[in-house]
Amino acid sequence: MKLILIISKLTLLFLFCAQSFAQKEEKVSSNPSVDSEKSLPDKTRLEFSVNQVELESKTTANTKNWLTVREQQHLLLVRTARNKKHRGNVIIFHARGEHADHPRVIHPLSVQLTNLGWTVHAPNFALDDFPQLEKERQPESQSTSQPVIDEIAQAQKSSPTEIRSSARTNFKTEEEYQNYFNSLCIETINSIASANKKIVIIANEQAAYWSISCLQQSESKYPIVFLDPRYPKDDIQLLDSDINALSNPLLSFVADSRTENRFIEQLENASWSIASQRINKSSLFLSHLPIEDIYLAKSITGWADKL
Repeated sequence: MKLILIISKLTLLFLFCAQSFAQKEEKVSSNPSVDSEKSLPDKTRLEFSVNQVELESKTTANTKNWLTVREQQHLLLVRTARNKKHRGNVIIFHARGEHADHPRVIHPLSVQLTNLGWTVHAPNFALDDFPQLEKERQPESQSTSQPVIDEIAQAQKSSPTEIRSSARTNFKTEEEYQNYFNSLCIETINSIASANKKIVIIANEQAAYWSISCLQQSESKYPIVFLDPRYPKDDIQLLDSDINALSNPLLSFVADSRTENRFIEQLENASWSIASQRINKSSLFLSHLPIEDIYLAKSITGWADKL
């Protein structure tokens, strides 16, 4: 009888210990995910000018891929060439505050280039929101006519919701953002499978400044097209030596709506090393690119075909 009682007590003790151990294991296994979330403060989370999931669902791009940069997902839109002659690949970096399928320039230019035989890759990237820039950023003056404004507004009704945040300090310095952009640039280039085909890089406005560092780090001298290139802030300026050292084929378009452009002035004064580096100052209205106006796409294609 005593033996049975002892066995019963030991059995209960064993069950109690097993339950406690299981609870402890469950608690330990769930901790890493919680701790990892706490180790990523809000300031490290990138801010985008658009809801990327919504953009993925609304875009008409053929393929929607996701790139991982800075441990966060970036939407990459790919539009395949629609011409029998496949000329190669184009990477387009959008302007500040826009997105990879924005109706102002990126969307119509992407469609036009695919019709001319290019496969277009447009990555969506985070805002350049380091504190020094946030303090100085002011709305830029617009000379866009009212009919054009109405046309853009109509196009944006079907576009993803743009997001703005009043308290962003995701990048501490300009250098930190530059390193981030370089990573995005390299990941985008590496994502292109047909590496044997020509790759042309197009950078709109402030993206022109950020793209130069990426190009300098690359062993391949990719042709680069600047669309109305601008500096991110007033006290940022490239060294003349950096521009003179740029040996990539370069084509730069100047928007006729801007009377002053320090970036363009530096490009004009540069000592170009090859004949394919030039400035195109023909009348170009980049406040809004009509889908039927293929001058820009044909100019880029004609220039790239000769390289």
